Amino acid sequence: MLLRDLVLNVDRIDPEAETDSALVTLLPGESHTFTVFGGAGMDPEAVLSLPVLRCVNDTMAISS
Repeated sequence: MLLRDLVLNVDRIDPEAETDSALVTLLPGESHTFTVFGGAGMDPEAVLSLPVLRCVNDTMAISS
């Protein structure tokens, strides 16, 4: 599945945290690693859930 404009909004967990990239588009079989700066002690489960990890696909699924 194509993931369009994938973004990791870690500032929703810790206002001081940020990532090295945003709006990443991934084709099937591709992967991307976000590097997070700040936000020591963030819960990995929280980082991988909505509304922190988002992509355009999410909004398309909600509107259908």
